[in-house]
Amino acid sequence: METLDDQNDMPYDLQIDFFNGEKQAIVLKVLDTLPDNVREILLLYNNGFSYAEMAEIMDIYPASVGTTLVRAINKLKEILKLHYHEMFEQN
Repeated sequence: METLDDQNDMPYDLQIDFFNGEKQAIVLKVLDTLPDNVREILLLYNNGFSYAEMAEIMDIYPASVGTTLVRAINKLKEILKLHYHEMFEQN
């Protein structure tokens, strides 16, 4: 039977866990403010869709997916750095 002491063999830092959860909440909040097409491509990419699948779902040319995705990522980064620069300055 595993005891709590046995679990201490693995480092677990609640502060880091909380900080990561807080970052996730902020990213989700910012995603809600983005235009639908920007949010959609970011979510599709995050969920592992291929460029071909993203193109079909978004009804755009497959060759445009990369450019559209880079612009969306840059928009997200811009907003995060503007409003939450201290939390996201290393990323």
